[in-house]
Amino acid sequence: MDLSVVPPEFRERVSADGSQADLANVGLQSVPEWVSALTSLTELNLWGNELTSLPDWLGNLTALTALNLGGNQLTAVPDSIGNLTALTELDLGLTNELTSLPDSLGNLTRLTRLDLFGQRLTTLPGWMANLTSLTELNLGITGLTALPGWLGNLTSLTWLNLFGNHLTAVPDSIGNLTALTELDLDDNELTSLPDSIGNLTRLTRLDLWWNELTVLPDSMGNLTALTELLLHHNQLTSLPDSLANLTALTQLNLGENQLREVPAWMGTLVSLTGLDLSANRLTSLPDSLANLTALTELDLGENELTSAPDWIRNLAGLTRLSLFGYKLTELPGWLADLTGLTELNLGGNRLTELPGWLADRTDMTELGLGGNKLTVLPGWLGNFTALIELNLRETELTSVPDWLGNLTHLLRLDLAGNRLTSLPDSLRNLTSLNQLDLSENQLTWLPDWLGNLTSLIQLDVSENQLTSVPRPVAALGAAGTNVVLDGNPLHAAD
Repeated sequence: MDLSVVPPEFRERVSADGSQADLANVGLQSVPEWVSALTSLTELNLWGNELTSLPDWLGNLTALTALNLGGNQLTAVPDSIGNLTALTELDLGLTNELTSLPDSLGNLTRLTRLDLFGQRLTTLPGWMANLTSLTELNLGITGLTALPGWLGNLTSLTWLNLFGNHLTAVPDSIGNLTALTELDLDDNELTSLPDSIGNLTRLTRLDLWWNELTVLPDSMGNLTALTELLLHHNQLTSLPDSLANLTALTQLNLGENQLREVPAWMGTLVSLTGLDLSANRLTSLPDSLANLTALTELDLGENELTSAPDWIRNLAGLTRLSLFGYKLTELPGWLADLTGLTELNLGGNRLTELPGWLADRTDMTELGLGGNKLTVLPGWLGNFTALIELNLRETELTSVPDWLGNLTHLLRLDLAGNRLTSLPDSLRNLTSLNQLDLSENQLTWLPDWLGNLTSLIQLDVSENQLTSVPRPVAALGAAGTNVVLDGNPLHAAD
């Protein structure tokens, strides 16, 4: 094909046969006129530009099978896009600001993938019911308050994203989507699920985080292909016994619910590698959980438990364990046997010292000690150079040891809620930090070297006694770091 119409600066972005044009992220404010001459185009990528409108002639490129218009600033789509009846993939998502779509898009009956993530539709247009070839449909954060019954006509769907809307219910017709393998309904306002959800027996992942579910239908026990069931932050007080059938589960997240007990049958889910029971109202745990020997991640924090169950010692494969908020005054000796732990959260207890065996765990990557009464930190923590996260919030520290500057791989450091009046110069070595929390201390000044921590995304120095902010720290804020200064008696800048 004659590509002489393509400007030299774009030649490398157009395939030799003129079938593909990758114009993503090149700062376009309009679609170049020369694209209209590429009548053999099958793939056109305009993602991540600054487009505010589209030319009508785009509808003349009838050979297109894939059109990516996501990540722009579009407020409307021309009717002529409906002429692109060969399209199988259409991306209109992310930073566009579409409030409606033309009816002509109902002609695109060959579409298998449609991405409308982040648009402002509030309701789904009726013509979408014609798109029965769709296998992937992204409707995340589109302002939807209800789903139409015809959604159940899209029976080819294997992936459906409804994340971050305002849905209070799911229609019974969802049960017709029996080809679904992934369904994302998290961050909505659902209070219940229809029994028909049990028809979705091919589901491998079901995401129901951040809803208002109080019960689950017994029919969910039919979803025996599930490997991930995410129910974090609902209002569940119990679980149906039928969930014992979900023996393929590898991830089960039940954190932040209202559970008062864990059923013994949970110990039969022996494929689990991740189990989150945090932030419920549990006062005890069944011994049957000792059977979950495939677990690598276990979160039991923020319950009403006062001791760590001995059966945890059987879980030799654990790499992540949270015992947050157990009011422990000392750690059980068997924790020393879990030699694979790299992430350990012991926050919210009543520890006054750390056991000597912990000194050998220098391969730790995350360590949570916040909310204890340590006052002094053992020097051997300075050998934990693999740490990327260290939480020392509210540990009654009056000073920070120099050796903390040895932990140069740290990405997140939390020193909030202590009694710190100054910071050691050694912390200038922590150049990888992207989050540093120094809030609620007694700092009266900040060192200039904080301005050299240019990887910081957030620096929180709120609720201290700062009267001024040094210029290098102010420069961090000007460069994009979120510098939080609230609650300080500021009166001038150095």
